[in-house]
Amino acid sequence: MSKKSKNKFQHKNKARKKHDINIDNNKSKLKHKFNAKYVLLSIGVFLLINLAFFPANKFAINHDIAYNPNFNLSPYSLKKNIESKKPEIILLGNSMLGRGVHEGYLNYLTKKNTIIITNGGSATAWWYLALKNVITKTNSKPKLLVIFFRDNFLSIPDFRVNGEYKDFIDVLANRNEPILDQKAYFNKIGKIEFFLKSYWPLYQKKDEFIEKLDKTIKSTSANLLNKNYDYAENIIDSVFADSNLVQEILTLTQQKAEKTTKNKEIDFNTSINESFLPDIIELAKQNNIQLTFVRVKKRRDIEKNMQPEFIIEYMKNLKKYLKTRNIELFDFSDDERLTLAHYSDGDHMNDSLGIKTFTEILSPIIDSEFEKLSK
Repeated sequence: MSKKSKNKFQHKNKARKKHDINIDNNKSKLKHKFNAKYVLLSIGVFLLINLAFFPANKFAINHDIAYNPNFNLSPYSLKKNIESKKPEIILLGNSMLGRGVHEGYLNYLTKKNTIIITNGGSATAWWYLALKNVITKTNSKPKLLVIFFRDNFLSIPDFRVNGEYKDFIDVLANRNEPILDQKAYFNKIGKIEFFLKSYWPLYQKKDEFIEKLDKTIKSTSANLLNKNYDYAENIIDSVFADSNLVQEILTLTQQKAEKTTKNKEIDFNTSINESFLPDIIELAKQNNIQLTFVRVKKRRDIEKNMQPEFIIEYMKNLKKYLKTRNIELFDFSDDERLTLAHYSDGDHMNDSLGIKTFTEILSPIIDSEFEKLSK
């Protein structure tokens, strides 16, 4: 090939490459423009959806409640019960107490005027409000208040404070509850989450969406069977009820879960001041009410050495903490008098033997604690 032909070929080749590069650049620009339009369109759709739910409410805890889910647990009803019975002793807790101790039988055994205030599924936030807004506001304050709990629940202030549990909390709460709000709702919220909950309306609605989705699935399933919504809920609850499971397998399952679950509240010293326990102790002290705590036995503890190490360490620290404040703690987790034969579903005592046995075990302790007050 001559030099002239070679240069001509190279020139054409360069021109072709330049043309190809221009085509690629144009394609890239078009692609970027398309991506940019897609991103802008997505943002626009997202903003429009959010606008449908505006305005976003500044993140705050609203304790107003239009409907009382259980009149028997209203401040009025609870106070009326205390005022009419004038108890010397009040036992406070959740279903571990309600399905573990028989009020009438305990009164018979101890010959002490005792009443039980219990709300199934409740935790320390509800117990704190029951003491602050009910028990201490009556003219018949008890001399002794016994609080029943499981494991390290006393230092988990945000346990069972949302969803259906919040309805019961709102019933007892005043409109302004700074300690409740700080410890139960604001304590573990970071700045980013606080911003999202304050200014992103869809984020505020997420729990409502999940609840609606759950109801839609259940109602659709019920319609396919020509049944109503309650039928679907009852079927699901009955099929998966603990009482339908083999009790030995249920126990093993719970024990396995205890071994594998990592609990964030393992450090007593860092969690206790964030809990409601100091507030409960101070309220009792201000109202001349002696406190006693009872740790109930979980199904897990039917077999020996099943308690996680962090729970054992936690209980040691809790006992020291309460002892320095002249408060007794009675721990039934290792009590061999309570066996598998005493249990019903989960950690609850059964009606045939469990409640009777635990009430009999508890009665001398109630007697002893009350007698100390007269010395």
